[in-house]
Amino acid sequence: DLRRHAENKVREKGRSDSLSDTDVMAICHELEVHQIELEMQNEELMRLQSELVASEEKYRDLYEFAPVGYFTLESSGQIREANLTGASLLGTERARLLNHRFQAHLARGSLQEFDAFCSRVMDSDEKQTAVFPLNGGERRGKAQDYFWVLVEARAIRDGIHHGFRMAVIDITERKHMEEEIKERLSLIHISEPTRPERISYAVFCLKKK
Repeated sequence: DLRRHAENKVREKGRSDSLSDTDVMAICHELEVHQIELEMQNEELMRLQSELVASEEKYRDLYEFAPVGYFTLESSGQIREANLTGASLLGTERARLLNHRFQAHLARGSLQEFDAFCSRVMDSDEKQTAVFPLNGGERRGKAQDYFWVLVEARAIRDGIHHGFRMAVIDITERKHMEEEIKERLSLIHISEPTRPERISYAVFCLKKK
């Protein structure tokens, strides 16, 4: 088989049809070396392909099971991609999310603000951040009218897609803590005596002396 390839190679190069044994051996050796090189290159390609598949699976798992909801949206807000955490956050199966607008999950009164947010994202090269209330439902064993999320988004600038990637983080507990702190501060402010009251009290104490 190698001899036949060697003879064909010689003919392609325009050499004489009559080959010496030395020429044949030299060409066979060259072909053997070339065949081994191809086999080694094929093995290396297969190894790189296996590593690439393993790496892709690793990052796919990191994407799917991240503690943050990840979405890829069209500029209109239509959902193109979502990870499992994002689907769980919205309380909907992922298959039912795709090709539907994210705005459908906003709490009442937030639509205009979210549309303005989408416009800011698409008009900027910088990351945009905002806080929105989303429709609640049954969450952690409790019925809620809505819950709060922090949204971070950046426009996609790859020349092919026209949209943005968005991370969604549940900050409901943080919002509740902030509201509780504000309420306690307001109570402290109400109970604190005014300046005239403090003066009157000081005068009363002096008279007692």
